[in-house]
Amino acid sequence: AALPRWVSVYQEEFDVEALPTPYQPLADGLSGATPKDESFAVRTDVPKGSRWIVWVEVNLAADYNAHFPPPGTPGGAEDTHHDGQPSVLYRGKLHAVPGEQVEPELWAYSRPRTTSGELERDLSPITTARDILTALEVRIMDD
Repeated sequence: AALPRWVSVYQEEFDVEALPTPYQPLADGLSGATPKDESFAVRTDVPKGSRWIVWVEVNLAADYNAHFPPPGTPGGAEDTHHDGQPSVLYRGKLHAVPGEQVEPELWAYSRPRTTSGELERDLSPITTARDILTALEVRIMDD
């Protein structure tokens, strides 16, 4: 419920209905719980010279607004997981050469209550979820 696009990509990639596990992780994917520190870094190896489309999906539970109200609100849609605003996705293109960096831009949000991780590009219903990340940078470093 929190990261539906990420899960749907995993399921499509491996032709499974199950969720990723430590024994069957998502290829080329990094995942983790919300860090407690104000900033954090994740490191992974990529082939030098390769080109990537970087996707970052984030969600903050119970982040309600007028378009995604709390459960039980008159006229509101069912929100059994108390997500509020759905996950938002950032996208950027990156060439894996030392010193290259990209600041992925807010690209879409995952449509709530869909099973295939469908994306919506009209970001007008998204308010405070735009501010979950104050900065986002992906960079290629020397070994």
